[in-house]
Amino acid sequence: MIEQTVRIDAPPERVWAYLTDPAKLARWWG
Repeated sequence: MIEQTVRIDAPPERVWAYLTDPAKLARWWG
């Protein structure tokens, strides 16, 4: 099993918004 932790300097609400909106997610991942 491989596990990775990622810390993002943003409020959880903003991170969730980007993970649940396909357009924002595509922009975030480039």
